[in-house]
Amino acid sequence: MQNLKNSFYISIIFLFVFLSCSIAQPSYKILKVNEDGIEILLSSNRAYVTCENASGDDKVHILLLHILNDKNTVDDFIHGLAYPKEDCMSLKSAIERVIMNGKQIYLAGSGSGKVNLKYEDESYKFRDLGQFPFSKIVFGFRMIKNEKGQCYRFGVGDEKEESCK
Repeated sequence: MQNLKNSFYISIIFLFVFLSCSIAQPSYKILKVNEDGIEILLSSNRAYVTCENASGDDKVHILLLHILNDKNTVDDFIHGLAYPKEDCMSLKSAIERVIMNGKQIYLAGSGSGKVNLKYEDESYKFRDLGQFPFSKIVFGFRMIKNEKGQCYRFGVGDEKEESCK
């Protein structure tokens, strides 16, 4: 009887640990891939945004969203327009709010997602997850949305915020 009781408690502890670990695991799921692009659902700690100097003189910046994929490498989503530093930082803040206020992030991008060897070898550090290498895969950045409905969507040819559907 004592063995049965111990076995029961061990099973309960194992179940609790298993569920805790599975809930805490970061997620990444490709929802759709076709000639138009890609749609992904991922946990917010697998995404972060930067404004990177594109001109060498700190005047022109490009907005990049770095995401940790299911192969533990980093794909980039780039918005193709170049911005003055202040404008890029403003867009970065808007997108960071979407990421930080959510647990699950929906992301839509355009492009084929093929490896582009012209990019340099780099690595990126994700909060709570560590350092990961760049996959050299780059998509266009179309929309980001969290489970609370907060979103940022790039319009055609400009960077205006629009309603997300």
